[in-house]
Amino acid sequence: MVMHVELQATCSALGYLEGKKYIKEPDCLETVKDLIRFLKREDETCDIRRQLGHAGILQNDLLQLIKNYKNDAALFDAVLRLLVNLTQPAYLCFNNHIPEDKTLRNYYIEIENHLYNYKEAFVDEVLFAVLTEKIGDILKLDWEQRQEEDKLTLERMLIVLRNVLHIAPDPSMEKRTDDDASLHDQIIWVFHVSGMEDMLLYIASADDERQLCMHLLEIISLMFREQKPEVLANAGVKKSQSEKEREERELESIREQERANKRAEFLKQSTRHSRFGGTYVVKNFKSISDREMIYHKARGDVDNITLNDKKRNTRVSKNRQPIKDTEFTRRSTLSIRLSLKEFCVQFLENCYNPLMFAVKDNLLREKTQEHDETYYMWSVRFFMEFCRFHSKRVDLISETMSTNTYHYIYTNLINYYEMMLTEKKEAKVWGRRAHLALKAYQELMLTLDSMDRSGNSHFIESAKVIKSNVFYLTEYRDIFVTLLRKFNESQMSRTYLKDLVESTHLFLKMLETWSKKGSVVVQKKKKHKSKKPKEKPGSAASGPSEQELEDMWDEISGELSEIVQNRKEIPTDITPFDAASEVDVDQQRAETMIRIQDTLREKKMGEAVALFRAAREVWPERDEFGAVDVSPEDEFMLVREIFLAPLPRQTVESENNIFEEDETFNEVEEEEMEFTEKSEQQFNFQQYMNTFAKSAILKSYGLLLADYKTNTTHTNHCIIKMFHRVSVDLGCVGMLFQASIFRTFQQLMFGPCVKLPRYKEMVKFGTYLVEHFVKAAQDNPKIFMELLFWKSSSEAMDITHGYGYTANNRTKVLWTEEQEQEVGRLYEESAANIEDNEKDIADRIMERLTDPTKTRNQLIRQLKRQGLIDSAAELRSKKTGVNVWREEHELELKTLFERYKDSDDPLGNIASSMYRSKNKVANKLIELGLINDRKDIDKKRTKKNKSHVVWREEEEFELRNLFEEYQDGGNTLHNIMSRISGKSKSNVIDKLLELELIKDRSEVDKRKPTKKKKTNKDIWGAEQEDEVLPDFSSSDEETRARRLDSTRNMLENINSNDEKTSDSESSSSDDSDMDDNGVDMASGSEGSTNMHKDETIRRTAYTQGLNLTEVIKDIVSSGYKEQITWIQRALQKTANNREKNNSGVSIPIVPLTEDNETAMEDEKFLDFMKMIGISPPANEQEAFWRISGELSVSELRNIIDGLTLNDQDEPINADKIQVKQISSMKKKKQAKEKKEVRKNKKDAEKEKKENNKQAERKKIMMSKLEALKALKESRKRKRTDENNESSSDEEIENKFNKPKSRISPKGTKKTRKIQRVMDLDSESDDASEKDRSPVKQVQMESDGNSSSDEPLTKSTKSQSFPATMLSQVVDSDSDVDDHIPLRKVLKKNIISSDED
Repeated sequence: MVMHVELQATCSALGYLEGKKYIKEPDCLETVKDLIRFLKREDETCDIRRQLGHAGILQNDLLQLIKNYKNDAALFDAVLRLLVNLTQPAYLCFNNHIPEDKTLRNYYIEIENHLYNYKEAFVDEVLFAVLTEKIGDILKLDWEQRQEEDKLTLERMLIVLRNVLHIAPDPSMEKRTDDDASLHDQIIWVFHVSGMEDMLLYIASADDERQLCMHLLEIISLMFREQKPEVLANAGVKKSQSEKEREERELESIREQERANKRAEFLKQSTRHSRFGGTYVVKNFKSISDREMIYHKARGDVDNITLNDKKRNTRVSKNRQPIKDTEFTRRSTLSIRLSLKEFCVQFLENCYNPLMFAVKDNLLREKTQEHDETYYMWSVRFFMEFCRFHSKRVDLISETMSTNTYHYIYTNLINYYEMMLTEKKEAKVWGRRAHLALKAYQELMLTLDSMDRSGNSHFIESAKVIKSNVFYLTEYRDIFVTLLRKFNESQMSRTYLKDLVESTHLFLKMLETWSKKGSVVVQKKKKHKSKKPKEKPGSAASGPSEQELEDMWDEISGELSEIVQNRKEIPTDITPFDAASEVDVDQQRAETMIRIQDTLREKKMGEAVALFRAAREVWPERDEFGAVDVSPEDEFMLVREIFLAPLPRQTVESENNIFEEDETFNEVEEEEMEFTEKSEQQFNFQQYMNTFAKSAILKSYGLLLADYKTNTTHTNHCIIKMFHRVSVDLGCVGMLFQASIFRTFQQLMFGPCVKLPRYKEMVKFGTYLVEHFVKAAQDNPKIFMELLFWKSSSEAMDITHGYGYTANNRTKVLWTEEQEQEVGRLYEESAANIEDNEKDIADRIMERLTDPTKTRNQLIRQLKRQGLIDSAAELRSKKTGVNVWREEHELELKTLFERYKDSDDPLGNIASSMYRSKNKVANKLIELGLINDRKDIDKKRTKKNKSHVVWREEEEFELRNLFEEYQDGGNTLHNIMSRISGKSKSNVIDKLLELELIKDRSEVDKRKPTKKKKTNKDIWGAEQEDEVLPDFSSSDEETRARRLDSTRNMLENINSNDEKTSDSESSSSDDSDMDDNGVDMASGSEGSTNMHKDETIRRTAYTQGLNLTEVIKDIVSSGYKEQITWIQRALQKTANNREKNNSGVSIPIVPLTEDNETAMEDEKFLDFMKMIGISPPANEQEAFWRISGELSVSELRNIIDGLTLNDQDEPINADKIQVKQISSMKKKKQAKEKKEVRKNKKDAEKEKKENNKQAERKKIMMSKLEALKALKESRKRKRTDENNESSSDEEIENKFNKPKSRISPKGTKKTRKIQRVMDLDSESDDASEKDRSPVKQVQMESDGNSSSDEPLTKSTKSQSFPATMLSQVVDSDSDVDDHIPLRKVLKKNIISSDED
């Protein structure tokens, strides 16, 4: 190669070799600098570099200058800079890729050859001795004494060493065998002899040299690039007898395989001499015609006869060709192996943990170059494997044996996999990096498995912790499924597939063993996919709908709430304001609001909250981003408003953007949005194995099975084990009915190696597979066509069991009516009695469910179907003290409000279900706008028969069971009422009649029968009760006046007796009202009394029958351990204050947390507080319990000591507490005071109501008296006009003057007295009198002694004015219409006209 003249002249000015000593020229330093300038100006062909390599400048001049002029600092530094440039890798000279152009590719190969020659020149002990001396001199300097030039010189020497070791070996050129010293081994030996290894170990272990950690890691990884950790670990170690026998067996197996191949080749040859030809007919082999093929040559191997000899093979493009393995390993000489082994041992003991920590820190802080993490993963794999084979000391590799390392390697592995899919041109490079990460991940699992089998209790416990974390997360379990499904042989090598299969086998083995030890809870992810709304090109994108925003908010609100409460870290490098921007400040504020909304909708909650808070600091004046001291709840709601707000956005887009959208429109249409939900579930290994029953995964296994001859025995075992899991354990043997798999087994079974022990397992499984195929072919002749295609699990079941088998067996789980009712009943019981906080409602129902075949998921779906729950989250026991109302809590509150708003006690039911105080629930309901006032949801007191009673299906079922249970007893209704709540006797009887369980009320209602009320019929045939009624039709004026006065007296009596009547009615109404549970107190008084008796007995037994130790244990078992500690702290603080101040003031105990407030609502806990001497509120003015001022300091100390618990949550000194008993007189006094307060309040309200009623009643009565007076005057005038009428009219009037008054039998409990006007003007009066049953008659006198007329004793006001001029009693229970129409009164001439 011809050099440039200037370059040649420059090289000549460097110096010359005289004898064995190199003499430099006077301008040597400037010449070296000129060469550096030449290299800076070289073109893309690298002509300067090639010419210098062709001239051998590095071997002949530069290295000589280093060795002979090491003390010339300036020259040494300049030559070192030139060496760094000349020894850099060739692909860096061509922009980090191997050129594809033919010319440039030749230049690349030429530079590679020059680098190989440079590496040979560096095999010089003197040279490395000089480098070692220079490095040592710099390291001797303290950190403060080192100049910047010293640091650069040290770094450059390390880079030169890295470049020399990086030069790839050329086995074809060297032609070295194992146990021979290659060029790379010679470099390693020079390292060892010159003491460079010691320098590297010192730098790796020194804390002051942490900035050089990446250079050291690269050098060390390149030193061991051709070595195997297992070979180095066993170097120099005497082999045991078992190892010798194993190697002998392997050697014998190889020899046997070779003999079998020779024997097979010999059998292929014909015994006849080659001169004797012949013509052969090949059976079962058709030629191009329909006849059998005729062959004119002697062929021993008939299987090799084919018609494809002269056919052109199908060409495969370069990017689709399988990758060839480029990994090269060899066994060096024993001396090299021993030196490397010693280096590894010292490195593990002194340098590994600190160096790997420093490297990991630099990687996380991004202080390294791109892709430097590959050196880290290689080191993890190599040194952990060496430690596993050499010493098995986990403490030497503790830095990388952790869950964090698992996560880091997993993250990089997923990143490499994604980059393979996106960067198609660099897919092979990303595939090699993914292989490095996979081997590191595999070594972590192998080390973890060796720890689990070590027998050391500490190692086993550590391995257990790591495995529990790894197996819990879904990502670690699904990584192998993902990599196997996406294997592409054009991007990943067969070695990668081999390591992946072996890693999967190890992971499944460990996971299966772990799952057999007991119940394992793992994390589960559920993905919901929904397509993005389609957008028209060029049009403004319409935002998501309100429902979509609400659904999206439900998904992110949980994590967002944790971030707002500072439970998770958020970014700190967010800046919402750009002071140098030309955009207006207000416009930047609006854009910041849109940025917050976009990041929230992109599910970047941490970034959104950080941007929100940063914007608050920049624009605090308007409180648009919240006040400076905003609470987490308010901040959460502000973020929610921004998320849901329809913020104005720019709709005008440039033509370029529209054009770009036109090109990508089809891709945008197909994009899907994924929402992931995380939950916990019991791990099922069999169900997890179903994820491996995929055709893509089995295809990868079949591809590796085809290389069974070159695979190791362990690799073949891993493949067959996976096939066994799919075909036998999962029952999907049809998935393996594939031609490529059958072809591999055919080659094995008909090959010469079929009887070798290493293939015994494969032969056995191949026989099993063929037998099942033949059996299935008898019933399904189409199975031979199915061989050509890979099949899914459902298709495999159809092939073996008949087409349509899968579809016919996809039946829904059936629930009988009894099972549904049982689920409803168990849910109500489990939800009402929450005792075990570790188990949710579903777990408690599963324990008591009679059908053991039902699964938890089936139960949850059934609960949703019955409307008992809206989501599985409601099944968890929510006994937490959370003060913040999250979004899910609000949704739950709305659901509970809709469920209980019509119940008797909505607020109590909601508060008990959510484990929150009633006040907070009520305030939240008001805040959400569900109610306007707390009175809307307070406990209701409904009167009997005033509201419609709703019976649920499970309540009807329970009533049927109770009736069948007690119908043969003596008191059926009473027994049923004692077992059922929320219903009165009348409701129960009505429901029994409706269900046709009884035919008459008397069958269950055993009250004393009452005599049937005798009724008479009025003149129109309607039944009426016999009452004393005034008569207005008499012709006698005095009689009429007397009766009118009687009516007036009656109405006045109503007015005067109304107060007494109202008092009696109010008292009786209290008795007849239902209790809190809706049970009639009159009918259920016995059950209520028994209930109060049981409660009194229980409270007495709790406070007196048990000693204080048992009481405290009971309180702790109820979940109030923290509340006992809270009481202790309050007592301790009070005791300390009283010691200082000697004050006797009662100190209130204020519950500030939700749990403490819940405890203060529990009667059991309140009784416990009374026992230890804490006083309840004395009157209405006090709201909190108090530590009595009468307790001395010593008594307080005794109570504190008595409440102290040990590790078993048992009291230690409970006997120190003097149990306080509240006297019965004090209790009665307190109860009496409370009763008087309630009575006074009630009397005031009652008096007010009665005054209003009385005023209204007087007004009505006065109007009625005026009407009667008017009626009297009109009839007087009419009577004067009728004196001259016929005698028939007088007879009629005589009849009318003799009315019959009848009184109904007394004795009924609730007799209604209905007032009617008896019209005796009917012609059928006599007949009706005969038909009536005999009753007691009362004759009303017609003379002046009319004061004895009996008025009505009761009357209820009526808002209407009936035609009879009298008030009527209207009862909602009445089946008889007591009102006399006005048209009938006019018809019978009782009054003359409508005006009357």
